[in-house]
Amino acid sequence: MFRLLISLCVVAAACSASGRETVALIGTYTSGDSEGIYAVRLDDETGALSAPELVAALPNPEFLARHPSGEFVYAVTMMDEEDGGQSGAIASFAVETETGRLIPLKIQSAHS
Repeated sequence: MFRLLISLCVVAAACSASGRETVALIGTYTSGDSEGIYAVRLDDETGALSAPELVAALPNPEFLARHPSGEFVYAVTMMDEEDGGQSGAIASFAVETETGRLIPLKIQSAHS
């Protein structure tokens, strides 16, 4: 289904109706069916893992990092340059606390 990257980013431990759950973000290569950053939820009581849910569309998020506050996530990605080439970029997101979705804030080229 996904060609997963090595990095997983544990985003938050949140309360759910059945107890505690841990949310992890997964960056995927976006060739094929994948669209970017997905969240999976681990029920800490039962060990059940949810199906991946798309939380942010972003091409090839290769590395994910969570801000210590838990309010922001950063992703390393590639972006097209004006000369037709590609360069690395950093994308920043705010974490929507109720849904876990990532709200895009800014993408900054590493070239600039």
